Amino acid sequence: MKQLRVMMVEDSADDCELMKIALEKGGYEVSSDRVENEKVMMAAIERNKYDVILSDHQMPGFNSREALAVMKKLDVEAPFILVSGKIGETGAVELMKAGASDYVSKNHLALLPAAVERALDEHKANADRKHAEDAVRKSEKRWKLLVTNIPDYVAILDDDDRYIFLNHYAKGYSEKDVTGNSVYDYVEPKSIPIFRDALKWGRSENKKQEFEHKALGDEGTYRLFEDVAIPITEEDGVSNIIVVSHDITDRRAAEKEQARSYRQLELTLEGTVNALSAVGEHRDPYTAGHQERVTQLACAIAEEMKLSPEIYNDIRIAGKLHDIGKIEIPSEILSKPGRLTDIEFSMVKVHSRVGFDILKTAELPCQVAEIVLRHHERIDGSGYPNGLKADDIQIGAKIMAVADVVEAMSSHRPYRAALGIDKALEEIEQNKGKLYDPEVVDACLKLFRKKGFKF
Repeated sequence: MKQLRVMMVEDSADDCELMKIALEKGGYEVSSDRVENEKVMMAAIERNKYDVILSDHQMPGFNSREALAVMKKLDVEAPFILVSGKIGETGAVELMKAGASDYVSKNHLALLPAAVERALDEHKANADRKHAEDAVRKSEKRWKLLVTNIPDYVAILDDDDRYIFLNHYAKGYSEKDVTGNSVYDYVEPKSIPIFRDALKWGRSENKKQEFEHKALGDEGTYRLFEDVAIPITEEDGVSNIIVVSHDITDRRAAEKEQARSYRQLELTLEGTVNALSAVGEHRDPYTAGHQERVTQLACAIAEEMKLSPEIYNDIRIAGKLHDIGKIEIPSEILSKPGRLTDIEFSMVKVHSRVGFDILKTAELPCQVAEIVLRHHERIDGSGYPNGLKADDIQIGAKIMAVADVVEAMSSHRPYRAALGIDKALEEIEQNKGKLYDPEVVDACLKLFRKKGFKF
């Protein structure tokens, strides 16, 4: 049996018993409270929750209209059924219009269980519908709150690209001004084809589209926007589209200024590097152009090995400065036509350390000074100044070592004539894997023998 908690607004205990019997015959297990005035009714509602309220029409000092008013006042969510033998059909209809769920005559109490079941079903349906409507209203409220407070423009356009909704309005415009108007009334003329094509493709392909356009912004001037257009198809087949537009005018201007400043910094750095390189070559006229040619070959090897742009740039700068430390070597040693003594060679060998000391405090890319320091190291540990082996030498220094040897051997020096490029390539090939990194040597040989590289 179904449990049923009933309030009976009734002055007759006998009538209450008859109603209870009728409900039990209808399959309900009934627990009930009888009330016959406003005060008692309010107290009962405060104490209990009722599934249904059954009310007589006219009682001494209280009636069904007053009982219905109490129920509404206390916001009781239960069906209210009029059970009376003294109210006419017209009065019953009026009371139902006022909020009663049904009417059953006391002369036909056998109909009461069906009336209660109908009222409960209808009440549940109404509660479910109200709950769904409340959920929709809350969802709409949250959506509007979110969309209204985000800084981006969010527009919903119909299939003619006219505004259905817009969360923000440019200066001088209101919702009334915009709704129903074409989006192209506010888009810069040059941007209209871009905007129109994006929406067209978005609808035809049913895919998100990303683009940029210029349109009126808050200042009443054209601003640059970054857009995402998302097609949405309604249940009736109408194809609307949501466009989210983010103002990137200031960001793009900042990026251009940053790029300009970075380029200016690059030019300043390049000038500094060239000036330092010239200082070194003025001290050693016999090797004038050596650093530039080494740089040329080292960069070509780095490119052949497909190294990153960052490493390539480090090698390019280090190549121009790799002999800067020779400024501390006496010029008579640098230009000496004969073989150097051990002491003189020891003095020459310090140039990589001096170059590192000069460059380490300069604001150069992080690997430049280290490449200068290690460009005379050899992978078997026989190089200088620190006798490093393969794993301790970065790739930039390994490339510089090969480029430096090839250029030096193929060029004229005060103490000997040029040995030629073939002799230079033979040197690195014979010592591949011993003095020089195999991958670097292979790249260098390929440049000269297969790709026609020349200084």
